Amino acid sequence: MRIILVAILASLLLVPTALAVMTDADWADIEKDTGVGNYSGVEWNGVKEKLQADKASGKYGNTTAEVAEARVAEGKEFLKKAEGLNMESKQYEDKRMKLDKVMDFYKVLMGEDEKFLEQFKRTGNFTEYTVVEGDWLSKLAEYEEVYGPGKHMYRRWPEIYDANKDLIKDPDLIYPGWVLKIPRP
Repeated sequence: MRIILVAILASLLLVPTALAVMTDADWADIEKDTGVGNYSGVEWNGVKEKLQADKASGKYGNTTAEVAEARVAEGKEFLKKAEGLNMESKQYEDKRMKLDKVMDFYKVLMGEDEKFLEQFKRTGNFTEYTVVEGDWLSKLAEYEEVYGPGKHMYRRWPEIYDANKDLIKDPDLIYPGWVLKIPRP
């Protein structure tokens, strides 16, 4: 509505001599010449009444030209603010898109982690291993017959400890000859 009002008021500024006294016929001619009367849903009498109210209040000036000039300036400020908001909105949209990409990346990583960890979940199956001198739990976890050599396989020692809590009281102390249950995925 403001943009339309600004457009009307801007068109009024182009004809300053005719602005001194506007009659209904003058408004009808302006509507006809500019085509504003063809916009459905706009009540031009309301626009005219608003212009008269602005003139009567003196807030924007006492003449139609002053009111029109003030309203056009106000409209330009409104458009500047709207443009600024559009730019700000674009910046936030760009940031949101970057965050979405980061979140998608982490979702993929988490999915790969879950796939990796699934291979270590217990299914209730066990094999046995007999402890020999010089063994300790993290060392056992890397043996080929236990979990095999590999990056971070030593970290699986708690699985062996948990499966053998009835035998192992202190995870730092295991003795040769003990037969340990080795959980299998």
